[in-house]
Amino acid sequence: MLKARNEVALNQTAPTLATMLRPLAHTLRDVRQSDIDRITRMFGTLGPRLAAARRIERELDRILANCFNPLDYLRTDELGLSRILADLLNPSASHGQGVAFLRSFLKRICPVLPGQCLPTLQPALVHTRRERSIDGGGRLDVSIEIGTGRSEPLFVAIENKPFAADGEGQVDAYLKFLRSRYPGRFVLIYLSPHGGLPSPDSLSPDASKDGLATLSYCPRPQIVAERNSAVQLHFALTDWLRECSLSCDVDRLRWFLRDFENFCHNKFGGNLTTAREHREVRDFILENEDNLYAAFAILDAYPETRNEVIAGFLERLCERVASELEQEGLEAGSSFADNWRQDGVWVYRRSWKGENSTPYIWLGHDNPNARSWWLGIGFHPRGQGDHRIESLRTPLADILGPLST
Repeated sequence: MLKARNEVALNQTAPTLATMLRPLAHTLRDVRQSDIDRITRMFGTLGPRLAAARRIERELDRILANCFNPLDYLRTDELGLSRILADLLNPSASHGQGVAFLRSFLKRICPVLPGQCLPTLQPALVHTRRERSIDGGGRLDVSIEIGTGRSEPLFVAIENKPFAADGEGQVDAYLKFLRSRYPGRFVLIYLSPHGGLPSPDSLSPDASKDGLATLSYCPRPQIVAERNSAVQLHFALTDWLRECSLSCDVDRLRWFLRDFENFCHNKFGGNLTTAREHREVRDFILENEDNLYAAFAILDAYPETRNEVIAGFLERLCERVASELEQEGLEAGSSFADNWRQDGVWVYRRSWKGENSTPYIWLGHDNPNARSWWLGIGFHPRGQGDHRIESLRTPLADILGPLST
């Protein structure tokens, strides 16, 4: 009897609930349609404006070579970029600006300097080097030893990682060397496109981060600090380059600094548009409320859309690779979940399997948002101490360049 009464009550309540919820459903439908219309109008209006901006850009290129950048023709791998940085930070280099650029850089990193104190700079007491060897192997990309004439010198090192992944235990070895050679008188700056910590293979998550600071090539959102984490410097390399160019009176040098800054933005900033296109989009978004809300909706959808595009591309690439190498007895696979340890496309042969791990020819990435990709040899499982890893370092360096990992 009770069950029958409940069924009757439910049958009476259902139409009432449907009547109450019908206006809400209509409201949600109208809001959804309004959002769709807003985004449609935004793309329909923005397209012609971008096309006009591109026409202007092409005309400026014809007349002024507006997009020409000499760095596009120079060596801009890790060694090339480290050479530029070292020379700019060297008071005795050919730029002729003495300690100006170095002083500007030290002011920016003052919060991570020992004692948070800016040293007195005398060009004769500043020694800048590239590829400084350390005990046990390895080389510091850029090192600056600043003497005071009375006390022990201050040491600033930059580990530059624009493209390549870290070697196993690389940053950990640098920190141990610096702590023993310059105790309490050094800072190691880890420079990368993502501005975060080195990979766990290079520096274990539970290792001490004392003396380590991180710096990005271009402005990035500040990373939430974790326990025992390194200090993230609150500026980008491009900010320092802009400051140097504004303070420089030599036209040739100022143009180079601006070209270097633009190169970094284009190479590491994730920019797919020119400065003119960027300004056009920015102005359009801020024109009215509808455009602003549509931009927020697109921003919310972007990460998932980006991942789908990357995953689809890797799947197509894997299919192409597999079809080309099938006759060679090689197998291919791919995966993408924005996880640098597993993402990428790989090729291997079953006979390569060793006692501890299997080598793969791997196209992968080594930082968040899959911004920087590398091609090399990966071993799975990782960190198993396969002796073949060392035997591959020299031939890989000959093919891919020095310090390739």
